[in-house]
Amino acid sequence: MRLTLLAAGSRGDIQPMVALGKGLAHAGHAVKL
Repeated sequence: MRLTLLAAGSRGDIQPMVALGKGLAHAGHAVKL
C-alpha cells in the first residue's frame, strides 16, 4: 500500500509520524512523509 503521512508543528508533533512511517515501511508499505 502507498501512504502519505502529513505532519505539521514542532519536532514533538512530527517525531511520532516518523516512527509510524518507519514501522509501516518495515511492514512493506511505501511511505512518503
